[in-house]
Amino acid sequence: MTVKTNPQQNIKFGQIALSHNMVDSKTLTYCMQLLKTSTGKNLSDIMLEHGFLNHQQVSHIKSKVAQSALPSQIGRYKILNEIGRGGMGIIYKVQDTLGGRIVAMKVLIRSSQENNMRFLREAKATARLRHPNIVTLYDIGQDQDKYFFTMDFIEGVPLDEFIKSDATISVRKIAVLMTKICAAIHFAHQHGIIHRDIKPANIMMDANENPKVMDFGLAKLQDASQKLSVSGTMIGTIYYMPPEQVEGRIASIDERSDVYSLGALLYTLLTNRPPFSGHTITQVSKQILEKDPVPPSNIKQIVPKSLDAICLKALAKKQDMRYQSTEDMCNDLEKFLRGEKISKDKGQQQRKIKKWLAKNLILLGIFAITLAVVVTLFSSSYNNLYKQYQKLSSQRLSTPDALFIKAFHYFLDTQREHGQALIDSICTPDAPPRYHLLKVLYDREHQAQDPLKKQVNKYFSLTDDNNKYVCYIKGRLYSYKLISHENRVAQALAWYKKGAEQNFAPCIESMGTIYFYEPSFKDDKRAFALFQKASPEYHWATYFLANMYLQGIAVKKDPQKALQLHRNAAQRGNLSSMCLMGDHHVQAGNIKQAIEWYQKAIEHNDHTLAYFNLGKIYLEREDYHDTVQGTFLILRACTGNIPGARLYLAKWYMSKKSYHLSRKLLYRSQQAEAFYLLGEIFRNGWGIKSDKKKARQLYRKAAKLNFAKAQQRLDKIKD
Repeated sequence: MTVKTNPQQNIKFGQIALSHNMVDSKTLTYCMQLLKTSTGKNLSDIMLEHGFLNHQQVSHIKSKVAQSALPSQIGRYKILNEIGRGGMGIIYKVQDTLGGRIVAMKVLIRSSQENNMRFLREAKATARLRHPNIVTLYDIGQDQDKYFFTMDFIEGVPLDEFIKSDATISVRKIAVLMTKICAAIHFAHQHGIIHRDIKPANIMMDANENPKVMDFGLAKLQDASQKLSVSGTMIGTIYYMPPEQVEGRIASIDERSDVYSLGALLYTLLTNRPPFSGHTITQVSKQILEKDPVPPSNIKQIVPKSLDAICLKALAKKQDMRYQSTEDMCNDLEKFLRGEKISKDKGQQQRKIKKWLAKNLILLGIFAITLAVVVTLFSSSYNNLYKQYQKLSSQRLSTPDALFIKAFHYFLDTQREHGQALIDSICTPDAPPRYHLLKVLYDREHQAQDPLKKQVNKYFSLTDDNNKYVCYIKGRLYSYKLISHENRVAQALAWYKKGAEQNFAPCIESMGTIYFYEPSFKDDKRAFALFQKASPEYHWATYFLANMYLQGIAVKKDPQKALQLHRNAAQRGNLSSMCLMGDHHVQAGNIKQAIEWYQKAIEHNDHTLAYFNLGKIYLEREDYHDTVQGTFLILRACTGNIPGARLYLAKWYMSKKSYHLSRKLLYRSQQAEAFYLLGEIFRNGWGIKSDKKKARQLYRKAAKLNFAKAQQRLDKIKD
């Protein structure tokens, strides 16, 4: 007997599987392709046969499909058909039974206090706006447990589909479209509303090719309802998101954030691709935060330089460097349409000059010295000039270089990315030996030790200017085992002592860490005294001092004093103390304060442990956007190899029955519990065909790493 298939139900089945993270988009696309050539089969059959879903998951999704069956009526509105659905709601084409008008209805499908408030906020935001290029809201209502509102039904397509359907669209037509969109967003800003999710899919093109801005679900109202914004939540679409939104700095979001998104939208329309792209959210985010976009004219030569200028100004990393309002951006677009000259962005020119200066610093220095020599030749004798030059050279060699010191302090403050970039730029082959030794300290985090040891051997003895910075660097080289010596720790201590004699706090603190951690030098009282001495000038000493008070080592245990010291260290830039302050507030139930401390650590130095801790907070919430943000943050932590990050996220995916994603993370984790959980997945056939042999292999791996549950499982399963 041939089974009758239902295309609409297959689509809904796939949508629900995807929205519940049971499959990814690639898997769904693959199965939909198989479905086309599989007579008499439904999508559920395909996914079950190929091991992408198990029977329990299929039953769960089918029940959801049944629940999502098209209702006949909501309130006084007759349901005609479903238009689309997103993370929070379904949009229907409906008919008002009172007047017969055809409208669009958005119905909330994920009901919770947070989602209800956000849904009503969207309705409130849209209701405040009456503009020819913004969808009009007609009615807000509730039918039993369903919240809904009705708005314009637009006979048309989203902007991204409209552009694809017109491959020959002119840049002039794009500029005209953008002026209308900018005017609509400016109108929203005038009414205290920031959109926060401007993208092609949220702009409909009607039958007359007029754009209509819609979906104010993420809008931020600049009044009392602003409290509804969750602090630090990354909501929106990554390709069009401004840097401040990517970093979760919600308090920084203003009209200029929408300006950035409009710039990204213009860029996409001109080039058929977003300003930044990548295979993962992490890759795209990193580019948004760190890279400058390629000018659109470099991708499509037909794009005029004037539109390049408008695009790049809107896409500036810093808000102060962008257009200060969408009206300003609209004015420049109108100037372009009138054929008027667009004034160049002075900030952009300054940034280019600064970059050029940074790259050519040595060349400029040589030029300056040469110029000075030429001028002096005209005013004094050759011998006089030579003496002055010798004197100048000796002064230059004896004076610590400002950029070297800056790179050194970046290292102390664990701002390694900034420091690495700086030391790489100034450490030329003929730079002083101390530059090369500092570079070794940076390079050890991502290079093998053997070639670095060769660098140390080459430059160590050449560095005879043993000032406080060099003493610290040499001590650290011994501490990091980059110099082979039978009394390595004693050698490190000797160099730190030389720096301490110059009252250099980092060297004093480093002596303290040796007396605190090294068994052969263990002296807690001396360590405590050294940390106390260095604490006023160096936050890491304050951090260690706080830990001694917390544990009651060499001093009476005092958790309150420890907390005060950690707060002090955190306020002075100590990343570990920032995270500990966040942990303290989590334990105390002060989640808002915890989020603030973790965000400070991220903003200070992209701190991966803070990403992990902040991500855990968001994953514990039920809100859809919070879980998206939580997974994004923990994936960032995974790139920094934070212990337990992959395992934590894998277990969360398992709790959501997203076993295919969980497997990938568990394999990369390589921890004992990870092998055990993989064994459970293969034994039970969760999201994959059951394989007892594979399960036993994985249990054995976990047992070898002393994971007790794995051995218990092996005892129960016989070969």
